Amino acid sequence: MESYQTWDVTIPPIPPRSRLYRLEPIGVEMPYVECLTSYIARLAEEHCVSLKALMMREIFPSQGLDFTEPHHYRHLSTFCEQNSSYLNDRDDFERQCWIAERVGELLAAARDLRVVTTKEQIATMLSLCVDQYAQGNVSVLARKMNVSPSCLWNYLHKDGLPFFDFLIRLCYTLSIPPLEFLTASSLPRRRYLSNPAKDLPEVSRCTGNRITQDDVRRMRHVLETLLAREGIARYPSLKEIAQWIGCRVETLRRYCPDLCRASVRRYMRQWVEDSARVRMREALESALAGGEPISLMAVARQLGCAPETLRNYFPELCQAIVARNRGRFDYQRIQQRLQEVLASNEEVPSVTELARQLGYGASLIWKHFTDLCKRISARYLAQKRKRGEERVRATCEEIRQAVLLLHNQGIYPGAKRVSHLLKNRHSVRTFEGHEAWRLMLAELGYPTDAIKRYA
Repeated sequence: MESYQTWDVTIPPIPPRSRLYRLEPIGVEMPYVECLTSYIARLAEEHCVSLKALMMREIFPSQGLDFTEPHHYRHLSTFCEQNSSYLNDRDDFERQCWIAERVGELLAAARDLRVVTTKEQIATMLSLCVDQYAQGNVSVLARKMNVSPSCLWNYLHKDGLPFFDFLIRLCYTLSIPPLEFLTASSLPRRRYLSNPAKDLPEVSRCTGNRITQDDVRRMRHVLETLLAREGIARYPSLKEIAQWIGCRVETLRRYCPDLCRASVRRYMRQWVEDSARVRMREALESALAGGEPISLMAVARQLGCAPETLRNYFPELCQAIVARNRGRFDYQRIQQRLQEVLASNEEVPSVTELARQLGYGASLIWKHFTDLCKRISARYLAQKRKRGEERVRATCEEIRQAVLLLHNQGIYPGAKRVSHLLKNRHSVRTFEGHEAWRLMLAELGYPTDAIKRYA
């Protein structure tokens, strides 16, 4: 019998092919090699898809991550919008180098910083930054940092210490080293009087304590000291004096009426002088000639006077500033965006989130588009309530499955044992979770009379 050559026709195992073609990285073996963020952004551009779609539909599923829920899409959308300015490879590399260098300086000098920076000092330094880099306009600085104006206002009003990431973003945007910002060594000082009452305790600020004679003597001492000083570049208003002491204006007027009247007269007298009018005119003309429109309130805050004082002496310039500032609001664009959100079938963001995306304050949008905002808010609350109900149903089902698993293994499904099998161990402590656990015990025949029911 003649033998012939044999062949193995078994198909060899072939690994699954990638849906994406390979893209050569930029700057390999060079100092300016691109980061992973830049590579993914270029990969999305080469495949003509958005960065968000590439991450959610290809990259995350390939790593075994489930990003198919609507709230995952929303969180990723917020992440992409907040970090879209850092997707360029060179800019991102330079930013990371700047942060590494400046944070290294801050860590090296940490042991020499003897005083911990307080929220009052942070508020003062933020106010100096607003005056120097944004001409007293908080919204301008917020747009430069790509943050919400309300976030800046909270820190300016001493509502808390900002996160370190916020300070790094601020310092990088303004090219200020964090060490100099925290020590205020490179920021200009205000031209008017510093706080003369910094060592005095608060007199009355929602404490309910009665004003003592000692408190009255302290208030009179501060007012008399201010009135006796002549070399003050700008005399503070009565409201600022009350804030320095730590009481209300009404409290000052009640216990020191004569000194308050004298302080008000001196404060008003300083704006009648010719030099003050020259400063006001220069500030108004500079605001009109500047590239970024600012509000009349910002100009008044920069000068340290009231807007009514500016309107009294320079009404035409004030009207021009107000008209220019209002012209930067694109009401048609805002209305179109709100109508698009209502017309879409996807989940709608909150009005605050929409205002942040458009670069305006939420109060402005609520004021001019009240009906649209009410409809968006109602729809947002409805979908938020629906997500909460779905989450509760999923949690209750998870608890029932855990109870059933322990029961089939011959183990009593107590609350502690059940909690170890849950994704969130505290779910069984909620009202809905506790009730689902109790009902499942009753369904399996366990006594539940001794189990305490949540009210």
